[in-house]
Amino acid sequence: MIPKICIAGKIACGKSTVSEVIVRHFGFPRVSFGDILRKYSRTQGLPQTREALQNLGQKILDQYGYDGFLKWAMDNSPDTNWNGPLIIDGLRHIAVYEHIVELFPETILVYCKCDMQTQISRIVSRDKITKEEAIKIVSHSTERYIQELESYAHIVYRTDSDMQNIIGQLDKLIQNFCR
Repeated sequence: MIPKICIAGKIACGKSTVSEVIVRHFGFPRVSFGDILRKYSRTQGLPQTREALQNLGQKILDQYGYDGFLKWAMDNSPDTNWNGPLIIDGLRHIAVYEHIVELFPETILVYCKCDMQTQISRIVSRDKITKEEAIKIVSHSTERYIQELESYAHIVYRTDSDMQNIIGQLDKLIQNFCR
């Protein structure tokens, strides 16, 4: 059994925080679709703004399709062992999730959820931008369908969730995959 734990959710809903706690608990390596896009963007001399990265991600999806996006991400993360246990941070599309499950049936989905006001205030604070700029980011087309992943989730993390409870649920799910 080689588990994959995918972390999905809208921007600034706690995906990175959740994935860091899971990495510390299980010791699995972590790969982030956002980090892959940032690295690619840097090597191509492209802007590093959130909007530019959102647009780049959409451009790659448009060019390669959902299955092709996953292959592109795997090809652009050569230091990642995709065949071993892995935390996959930043999942944004049902079709990409379904392709991951096709390739790796032992996949668990954790969906991070928070309200839009929390998202906006986190982005304003974290990125040192205006509320209007943050609203534009949370309203970007790449954010449109993410909430549909919630219905596929094995676990839903909310800002008021107990992280130890989430880890306990993951432990049980991984044990079930081992049977």
